[in-house]
Amino acid sequence: QQFKEDGGPESSSMERSTTEECEAETLKEQLREWTMSELREELEDMNVDTSGMKKKSELIEAFLQAQEKEQDEIIKYAKDLSIRDISQSLHAMGFETNGFNQTNLRVRYCEALLQGKEDPLKKEREEEKQKTIQDVLYGTKNDWYKERRKEFKQQDKESRACEHCGNPSTKLCSKCNLSSFCSAECIRAGWK
Repeated sequence: QQFKEDGGPESSSMERSTTEECEAETLKEQLREWTMSELREELEDMNVDTSGMKKKSELIEAFLQAQEKEQDEIIKYAKDLSIRDISQSLHAMGFETNGFNQTNLRVRYCEALLQGKEDPLKKEREEEKQKTIQDVLYGTKNDWYKERRKEFKQQDKESRACEHCGNPSTKLCSKCNLSSFCSAECIRAGWK
């Protein structure tokens, strides 16, 4: 899809669907020119099992479905990324991002991935996501909260002051484990 600089679609949705249909037919025509072995090879690269496919039309249909699935996965991945992440990835891939709005950046990112460009930051993001999951599941953050509560309980009661009113505190905020309060009313007041 082509977009204007202001981010609005260049053509109406009906024109766009007609263009997409023409592109699909053009692709089908190109695929018909391929040999069956070329189609099988491409499908194997896309991790599609071709063992039960005997006709060229079955291979072409499987190729189109696999390509559509791949496109859907790329679009979903791009939707889940922040604009900051997309902008960093486009820079890392050698693209300019100045003058583009959010929609154009997402479209540009998807087009780059669909053209076979690798996002050099994708692996780093996945590793960071896994590390965060590990921290939550297996305790790095949970251990910190436990330590903070233990320290809080060991402090002298007079040295712990309520964050809201200044009276001696007996409760620690269960969300941040940093603020201490003397009563539920002060906790509620502290949230505001």
